[in-house]
Amino acid sequence: MVQTKRSRIPTVCRACRKRKSKCDRLRPQCSRCVESKTDCIYEQDISFLEPNIIDDPLSVSSSDSNTYSVKNFEKKGLSSSFSSSSPSSKNIFADPTVNLRNFPEPTMMILENTKYLDNPLSVVAICQKDAYLRTISGSIFCISHFQYEIRNDAQFLSLWTPYTLFWNDYKLLDTIEDKPPLFLQNILHDIEHILPDSKITKLLLYHFYQNIYPIHPYLDIPSFDYNFNVLFKDSVDPTRHQIVLGTKNIRKKIVTVALLLLILKIASTSIVVGDAIEHIELKDYIERFKDLSFSRKTVIYAQKLYSLLNVMESSDEDGLAFLLYLNVYETYYPEDENLCLLQKQQLVYSAIHDVTKFLGLHRDPSVYPQLDDLVYSGPNYRNYRRKLWLGSISWRLSRLLTDGYSSATDVEELDVFLNEESQFLRNIEEDSVKELAYETPLYIIFIKKFHLYSMLLKLNRVCNKPGEGILLSEICKLMERCENVLANDFPLCAMSKVSDQLYPLSFEFNDNGFNSNSNQFNLAEIQATEIFNNNLLGRLCLLNISFLLMVYFEELTIKKPHEYGKLHEKFILETFRLEIELLSLITKYLEDQYSGFIPEKQAYLIKKNCFNVLLKCWMILKNAPKQEQTILLTQQLLQKLSLLLKYTVHLSSEKLAKKYFCSYEATCVFSYISHLLDIGKIKESMERCLNLKDFLPVHIKRNANLKWRFDLNDASKIKDRLVDMNCLGTIDANLVGKLIAIFENVGFSFILANEKRDEFINDKDNNTYTMSKFLNEDYNVSQLWEGDLDEYFDFWDYEAKDTGEEIHNIHIR
Repeated sequence: MVQTKRSRIPTVCRACRKRKSKCDRLRPQCSRCVESKTDCIYEQDISFLEPNIIDDPLSVSSSDSNTYSVKNFEKKGLSSSFSSSSPSSKNIFADPTVNLRNFPEPTMMILENTKYLDNPLSVVAICQKDAYLRTISGSIFCISHFQYEIRNDAQFLSLWTPYTLFWNDYKLLDTIEDKPPLFLQNILHDIEHILPDSKITKLLLYHFYQNIYPIHPYLDIPSFDYNFNVLFKDSVDPTRHQIVLGTKNIRKKIVTVALLLLILKIASTSIVVGDAIEHIELKDYIERFKDLSFSRKTVIYAQKLYSLLNVMESSDEDGLAFLLYLNVYETYYPEDENLCLLQKQQLVYSAIHDVTKFLGLHRDPSVYPQLDDLVYSGPNYRNYRRKLWLGSISWRLSRLLTDGYSSATDVEELDVFLNEESQFLRNIEEDSVKELAYETPLYIIFIKKFHLYSMLLKLNRVCNKPGEGILLSEICKLMERCENVLANDFPLCAMSKVSDQLYPLSFEFNDNGFNSNSNQFNLAEIQATEIFNNNLLGRLCLLNISFLLMVYFEELTIKKPHEYGKLHEKFILETFRLEIELLSLITKYLEDQYSGFIPEKQAYLIKKNCFNVLLKCWMILKNAPKQEQTILLTQQLLQKLSLLLKYTVHLSSEKLAKKYFCSYEATCVFSYISHLLDIGKIKESMERCLNLKDFLPVHIKRNANLKWRFDLNDASKIKDRLVDMNCLGTIDANLVGKLIAIFENVGFSFILANEKRDEFINDKDNNTYTMSKFLNEDYNVSQLWEGDLDEYFDFWDYEAKDTGEEIHNIHIR
């Protein structure tokens, strides 16, 4: 047999022009470059590195073949702008080897060494993990805390909760001879008093089953419904619930009560957040929601009950469902001081993954014939285990991916699953009972999400590879594939396809319980919600990588502008495009342009993702260009982008940050997004903090370090970096023109023309922008102290309570 050599692509070194034919990935340096001590950079054709600007972020298309395609930006004239600096747009970029893992203090890409911080999507965590935001927040925290103590001569109230997360040396037995222990009786007695009446409980359960369960299908409904009826069947008062524990099957009943508390809490909070109240009884109940002890103690009692089970010793599917639903509730109300996740959040995600392995959910139930012999194995028990595994993996990855999470184990698991997805669907159809056949489309949604998550995991893993360089072209190829998966599996244009096809729920609400084949839900609404959410998640992950590459090449451009300037410019454009697309999605959603497709009752699921995007859209224009010829163009672009950010944040504060959700996030968005473009104000606030350095009490410095990881000794370096001009050589009139073209092509020019949007714009004669007029009166917030700068960064606000003034925002987390 004749062996043939693999063709090698010739390359030319830009430094010494020596021709090479090596196919090695790392490309050894030329001998001439080694002798002259210069970097060896090869030229090759990497046309895929050209900016891929979409005309309209809401307009995507796919080809008729199996490959995906996204609209090219040249159709809007951006190609002429991009190529104006060179006769040919090809071969203008080198393909360097980059090592992002060792890049110091990455600004957007959250590497795995930060995984034990706070909740990865919370406001505090996002600010902690970014050097600039952390320093700015810490500076403002110090001066706010200091001046407040001077005025009030009192310490801030700590909202730290003393409860331990899910651990107790006591082990509850499954059978008792006489009656439950006294402490358990007391807990159950307290729970009976905080539960709403029977009718409201059933209405909340109905709301949960119809609106939340289709997206979070972690509950074994037949088993839960059976144990629910057993627990409360002997109630003396039919309008109230009386828990009858009995002497057998104790652990199952305890976890049922814990799940019930969480489900009622989730349903109540989601109704408030989504403003979708369908029953008059629920409306009256929600109006009294904040005054009921149920709203304050439910999660505490649920955690107390769950801690009695020691689930890691003898776990089951209900224990995993509890962990998942506790995380779901945290999505609705992340600032709940009674939710004890805090810095253990990543450990909880690891526990969820471990429990799925412990229960064997990662393998198809068909390999476990003994499951059919279980006492509680119902007609659809196998599919319930499949659904629980899909849901747990999907939920965990959707929380972690935007933080740069990557795991070889998860990549392997998803690849194995996707290779066997056809057999998986056949097993589902074989095991499905007729009444539950509606769930098959939900499985298909999970499979599409796994295709996207698999690509994002691989992208993050490439960027997180320790100690190894990776060709820039490989990163860009993975980014392009991720966008193609979004365009093919989650096309935004598909949300406009309204369907009247209704699918039956597997239960019916009535006075006697829940039976099959009565109520229905609209699958198109579920699909629209998933399309919107996954577009936010996917584009946000791409924004993380693009922004990190922009900062990476910014550092190299400072040293070698001629070699890396074009790459810096390319990722400035790419980052700006992704940012504008995300803002376009959120703005259109907040303006109710998707109201016919995404129901209000799903707002709870979308809201936090919107906040996460807004908190990460502060980046490119924090620097002002030094070249005089670009000042006018940049000022126009700054004005447009600032207006868009302010308007989007204004809508967010009105529609997303409800009073029950806590004003903390809305005011943070105001400060961190709308005002970070003003370098002068940022510098002024940080200088004030540095001037007070020797006067700040020790406990304030300690608290700032605990909350923000803020070190006063590093603050001056960050301040100088914010106004550094050495890296701005690539920001010229040509680049600014491209940014403006991107902005205009997305279609935000309507913002200036619509009178409805003029409410939040300042008067022309008034240059001071204040945030207080945007805050809803229901927040009942007050200024912490007077002063233009302090009002400018007014997010340390508090609510006046009947029992006194209680700080909600400044507490050690």
